[in-house]
Amino acid sequence: MEIKEEFLYNIWQFKRWGSSIKLKTTQGEEIEVLSPGVLNPNAGPDFLNARLRIGGVLWAGNVEIHLRTTDWFLHRHEEDPAYQKIILHVVFQDNSAQKVGDFSTLELGNYVSKELILSYKNLNRPFDFIPCESSLPSVEAEVLETTKINMLLEKWMGKEQILQQRLDQLAGDWEQLLFEQIAYVFGLKINGEAFLQLARSLKNNQLNGLNLFQKEALIFGQAGFLQEFENEYTEALKKEYEFLQYKWNLTPLNKEIFKFFRLRPPNFPSVRMAQWAAFSDLFPQIFLSLKKNNFYEEFIEECSEIQASDFWNTHFTLGKPSLKNQPKKLSRSFIELLLINAFFPVHFLYLKSIDKNPEPLLNQLEKLPPEYNQIIKEFKALEIPISSALDTQGLLFLEKNYCQKKKCLNCKIGNHILRNHAK
Repeated sequence: MEIKEEFLYNIWQFKRWGSSIKLKTTQGEEIEVLSPGVLNPNAGPDFLNARLRIGGVLWAGNVEIHLRTTDWFLHRHEEDPAYQKIILHVVFQDNSAQKVGDFSTLELGNYVSKELILSYKNLNRPFDFIPCESSLPSVEAEVLETTKINMLLEKWMGKEQILQQRLDQLAGDWEQLLFEQIAYVFGLKINGEAFLQLARSLKNNQLNGLNLFQKEALIFGQAGFLQEFENEYTEALKKEYEFLQYKWNLTPLNKEIFKFFRLRPPNFPSVRMAQWAAFSDLFPQIFLSLKKNNFYEEFIEECSEIQASDFWNTHFTLGKPSLKNQPKKLSRSFIELLLINAFFPVHFLYLKSIDKNPEPLLNQLEKLPPEYNQIIKEFKALEIPISSALDTQGLLFLEKNYCQKKKCLNCKIGNHILRNHAK
């Protein structure tokens, strides 16, 4: 495989030619890299504001990097004023006798070890699970732990932008923001967006002051579920909803946005709505509670007692009764899912808004057991230490956003592997 320019960026940025190596230009001048500069993500030279000593003379300016010298002409940089004031042209291979410009050239390929290139090619070869699967078991535990934490924080920071935008739309209503995120989790992957629409068509404070039956009437009525079935229970819900609908001038959603297909009955949207109503009944102002000491410990214990109203003991939908009497309680795994995907991201945003360290959230996540799925199974097969939800959350984000996209040069683990072969 051919080396890519991004690999050369990485070598230049992190000086992967070894501290004992003396660089020289193609003209024989010694180069001392005081600062490689800052990688430029926009148009123009690749590195900005570098500081170099070339032939004993101190230079400050920009650096351009190519695989070959002739790429300068291929990209027509000689016609672009932005490239006329660079202080060094770095290439992997100098393949041109023609002078490129009024600056020196460094042929970097002369200073890069074969081991480093082989390590880079190994990261880019076909793989069964992740690019570094053959090298990962030898990576130090400290690097793995730091990476998992960094990945988790990056995940939260990614959600932070979306949540902040929504919070601004809500004029700083934290209760409503958390209410919506909780609803999304109750909808699970299949119905998450539909549940989010449902929550946004309501207001958290509309549910406050209602009893559990009224909450069910409001949720099921607003979801458009009360027109399909006719029995004593749904007729009572319908009557209650009509009053609330008139009171708040509500427009129900189209029930077709909620999916039942290929879902196990305990995950039917109707069951999750009933559980959501029971959850809201126990926690009417959940964000206010979030700021209390020991909230998370108490939350898990209290949630374990939550179950949908008695009607749902013998139903999975508002229609025909089920054969078994089965209370619809929240499972421990679902409670943990709520914490991971609703509470922690919103709490992270709140802590940042008041300039507080998110470390307490990391500690809480470390107390939760690890998740288990095929991806985590693959990491375990590579003998990666996994002992908590912090580990699994970090690894899941890493695999999806770095490993799948082969962004090894942007990954702490990938850079660690390359660094070990730089000499």
